[in-house]
Amino acid sequence: MKGRSVQQHYALAAASRGYLYELPKSVIVGNPAGVFRHVHSFGRVTLRDCVKLGWLERKPVTHPRLGVVMSQIVLTAAGQAELGRPLLRAAARRQAGTPAQEARP
Repeated sequence: MKGRSVQQHYALAAASRGYLYELPKSVIVGNPAGVFRHVHSFGRVTLRDCVKLGWLERKPVTHPRLGVVMSQIVLTAAGQAELGRPLLRAAARRQAGTPAQEARP
Protein backbone atom coordinates (compact mmCIF):
# COMPACT_ATOMS: atom_id res chain seq x y z
CA MET A 1 0.00 0.00 0.00
CA LYS A 2 1.36 3.38 -0.98
CA GLY A 3 0.44 6.34 1.16
CA ARG A 4 -1.97 6.30 4.07
CA SER A 5 -5.63 6.94 4.74
CA VAL A 6 -6.93 10.27 6.03
CA GLN A 7 -7.62 8.76 9.47
CA GLN A 8 -4.05 7.43 9.65
CA HIS A 9 -2.79 10.89 8.68
CA TYR A 10 -4.80 12.48 11.50
CA ALA A 11 -3.38 9.95 13.97
CA LEU A 12 0.21 10.59 12.87
CA ALA A 13 -0.26 14.36 12.98
CA ALA A 14 -1.76 14.22 16.49
CA ALA A 15 1.02 11.93 17.73
CA SER A 16 3.69 14.23 16.29
CA ARG A 17 2.62 16.93 18.76
CA GLY A 18 3.21 14.57 21.69
CA TYR A 19 -0.16 14.94 23.43
CA LEU A 20 -2.01 11.86 22.16
CA TYR A 21 -3.12 9.30 24.76
CA GLU A 22 -5.07 6.05 24.62
CA LEU A 23 -7.31 5.09 27.52
CA PRO A 24 -8.94 1.65 27.85
CA LYS A 25 -12.09 2.82 26.04
CA SER A 26 -11.19 6.04 24.22
CA VAL A 27 -8.50 8.17 22.61
CA ILE A 28 -7.81 11.67 23.94
CA VAL A 29 -5.64 14.52 22.75
CA GLY A 30 -4.30 17.31 24.91
CA ASN A 31 -2.61 20.65 24.57
CA PRO A 32 0.22 22.33 26.52
CA ALA A 33 -2.31 24.02 28.82
CA GLY A 34 -3.49 20.62 30.07
CA VAL A 35 -6.90 20.59 28.37
CA PHE A 36 -7.85 17.12 27.09
CA ARG A 37 -10.56 16.29 24.56
CA HIS A 38 -11.88 13.07 23.07
CA VAL A 39 -10.79 12.34 19.52
CA HIS A 40 -13.60 11.84 16.99
CA SER A 41 -11.70 11.84 13.67
CA PHE A 42 -10.04 8.45 14.24
CA GLY A 43 -10.27 5.63 16.75
CA ARG A 44 -8.43 2.85 18.51
CA VAL A 45 -8.53 0.62 15.41
CA THR A 46 -6.64 3.23 13.40
CA LEU A 47 -4.06 3.53 16.18
CA ARG A 48 -3.66 -0.25 16.28
CA ASP A 49 -3.08 -0.33 12.50
CA CYS A 50 -0.47 2.44 12.73
CA VAL A 51 1.32 0.62 15.57
CA LYS A 52 1.37 -2.59 13.48
CA LEU A 53 2.88 -0.66 10.57
CA GLY A 54 5.58 0.72 12.88
CA TRP A 55 4.54 4.36 12.55
CA LEU A 56 3.43 4.81 16.17
CA GLU A 57 4.59 3.43 19.51
CA ARG A 58 2.76 3.09 22.83
CA LYS A 59 4.46 4.13 26.07
CA PRO A 60 2.66 3.38 29.35
CA VAL A 61 2.26 6.43 31.61
CA THR A 62 0.31 7.18 34.78
CA HIS A 63 -1.71 10.35 35.20
CA PRO A 64 -0.04 12.31 38.05
CA ARG A 65 -3.26 13.40 39.79
CA LEU A 66 -5.78 10.73 38.85
CA GLY A 67 -3.51 7.70 38.98
CA VAL A 68 -5.03 6.32 35.76
CA VAL A 69 -2.72 4.16 33.65
CA MET A 70 -2.86 5.17 29.99
CA SER A 71 -0.69 4.84 26.91
CA GLN A 72 1.05 7.83 25.41
CA ILE A 73 1.15 7.45 21.64
CA VAL A 74 4.41 8.72 20.14
CA LEU A 75 5.62 8.99 16.57
CA THR A 76 8.50 6.77 15.44
CA ALA A 77 11.10 7.60 12.80
CA ALA A 78 9.13 5.54 10.27
CA GLY A 79 6.01 7.54 11.15
CA GLN A 80 7.86 10.81 10.64
CA ALA A 81 8.99 9.61 7.22
CA GLU A 82 5.41 8.55 6.40
CA LEU A 83 4.14 12.06 7.19
CA GLY A 84 6.36 13.32 4.37
CA ARG A 85 4.72 11.02 1.82
CA PRO A 86 1.43 11.79 0.03
CA LEU A 87 -1.95 10.56 1.22
CA LEU A 88 -3.40 7.39 -0.31
CA ARG A 89 -5.99 9.17 -2.46
CA ALA A 90 -3.47 11.76 -3.71
CA ALA A 91 -1.08 8.96 -4.70
CA ALA A 92 -3.91 7.14 -6.50
CA ARG A 93 -4.86 10.32 -8.39
CA ARG A 94 -1.26 10.83 -9.50
CA GLN A 95 -1.02 7.23 -10.65
CA ALA A 96 -4.28 7.53 -12.61
CA GLY A 97 -3.18 10.84 -14.13
CA THR A 98 -6.28 12.78 -13.07
CA PRO A 99 -5.98 16.34 -11.75
CA ALA A 100 -6.73 17.08 -8.11
CA GLN A 101 -9.51 19.53 -8.98
CA GLU A 102 -11.00 20.35 -12.33
CA ALA A 103 -10.91 23.97 -13.43
CA ARG A 104 -14.24 25.74 -13.33
CA PRO A 105 -15.29 27.87 -16.33
